[in-house]
Amino acid sequence: MTCSRPAGYELSDDPQRLQPAAIGRVVTDHATFAHLADVYVLAGHGEGGLATAMLRYFDTHHDLQSLRRCTLNTQDAHGLFERHGWEQVTGIFMQRYDADVARGDPA
Repeated sequence: MTCSRPAGYELSDDPQRLQPAAIGRVVTDHATFAHLADVYVLAGHGEGGLATAMLRYFDTHHDLQSLRRCTLNTQDAHGLFERHGWEQVTGIFMQRYDADVARGDPA
């Protein structure tokens, strides 16, 4: 998956002031599986909703709509991901699984 503009940049009226504030990436086979990795929000930006904005971006990206399983590992953000439909499997491992996607049923 590529995007024309990196997700997670601080908003500013001055393009010279744009500084990375958060980052996340998705590794996918574009068929059935994706892994959300390296989600970071830099100190000082944690209350700005950037993590939620990134999750919404990934949730709605057209290349990720037909995937049956999405996974991630988190040490300390279980609550954030659970609010966005992820379930804890064990320890740090979380997933979103939709069996209906595999059959082509509408979600």
